[in-house]
Amino acid sequence: LKWSSFAWSIMSEISDPQKPGAASGFSGDRPASAEATGGPKDASKPETIRSVAPGVPQKPLPKWANQNGQSNGNGTNGNGNGHEDQHGDMEVLFPHARAHRRMVPEDLLLVLTYRCNSRCVMCGIWEADQSGKGELTADEYAKILPDSLLYVNLSGGEAFLRKDLPQVVEAVRSAAPKAKVTLSTNGLQPRQTKKLLPDILKHDPGIGFAISIDGEEEMHDKVRGIKGGYAKAYETVKILQAEGVTNLRIAFTATVNTAGDNTDHLSKIYDLAMKTGVEFTVAVAHNSDHYFKTAANKGVNTEELTRQLNYVAQKELQSTRPKSWLRAYFHHGLVEHARANVRPTPCEAGHTSFMIDPTGDVFPCNILDMPVGNVREHSFMDIWKSEEMEKARGVVRACNQPCWMVCTARASMRRDRYQVMGWVAKNKVKSHFGSDIIE
Repeated sequence: LKWSSFAWSIMSEISDPQKPGAASGFSGDRPASAEATGGPKDASKPETIRSVAPGVPQKPLPKWANQNGQSNGNGTNGNGNGHEDQHGDMEVLFPHARAHRRMVPEDLLLVLTYRCNSRCVMCGIWEADQSGKGELTADEYAKILPDSLLYVNLSGGEAFLRKDLPQVVEAVRSAAPKAKVTLSTNGLQPRQTKKLLPDILKHDPGIGFAISIDGEEEMHDKVRGIKGGYAKAYETVKILQAEGVTNLRIAFTATVNTAGDNTDHLSKIYDLAMKTGVEFTVAVAHNSDHYFKTAANKGVNTEELTRQLNYVAQKELQSTRPKSWLRAYFHHGLVEHARANVRPTPCEAGHTSFMIDPTGDVFPCNILDMPVGNVREHSFMDIWKSEEMEKARGVVRACNQPCWMVCTARASMRRDRYQVMGWVAKNKVKSHFGSDIIE
């Protein structure tokens, strides 16, 4: 594979699909206000991200940063000094990263409902109000969403508990015609899925589906709290395939909890996905007061996670698909986050990515419990340009709750595409020699 064609492939995959601000009236290069960042900032200097939350014991920093906060090798981080906050926590500088300049809403986590028919041990959504009272309607979605969106993840709770799901998909497609839409589901309703699927595909033939499978049968059923859940989830996968859905993936969440540790099942479910002919994604269970509604997740076995994701990353990098290469980079970031509670690239939450909950509250992300407005009370663009959102962006830039999930990692990877390209180029060669990718 020639370098020029390699570079073009990966740039095409992670570059913005359109010119910033096109057809939307947005200015893609607008700098953040001084008020939002706590004062004037030099755009030539990198952002700083705290490596650990206050009170959390310091863990070893990832290989790309040394102990005084400097980048290994190039010394381009301004004055080269580490920064300490009032808790004495080390901050990590990201000299590769440009200052946040783009403020275009492109990546949306759209939570359709908090109703859920699963009983997941790593999530408390099912313990919240299950009435569905006050959920946004399909007609409201058609009016509130910005047309600049490039990615929309329809999630829950369980999205298939909404009987108007086809109408919601139609509304999202109408409001955001450029967006790639993915529908996340626990797969517990194969018959309901088959019933609603023709209308969903009529409105969006290219829609993607992500079905949660968190281990082999016994483990999955323990993690999801539903006996027979694995069989139903896999049946849903096969139904979607039979109906001609090609944008299809199995989604695995690594967690250590009262059901046990499912991390060693990760590669088994990856192999299942490959055998079935679908894609594979992975996450680590996170805490969140307003979305996952839990603070009980305590991390994962990082040694086992490293072994499992090294296996997957080697396979992904050996493929000819740039999307698989990017997933390998994401897996690398997942291990770094699990080890040291840091992100490989700074977060874009509130800058290009955001969340809307079932009743219309807008958040910078699904981790920070900072509602900045409600789309029933104000237009989305008024919220996006509001002082409250600017304050939230300032919090994101110095976030003490680092995460690494697709909903925010995707925007960060597009932003720091050259770093991603370099990592992929180096490790793609290593993968073909059987060398470890994630150590």
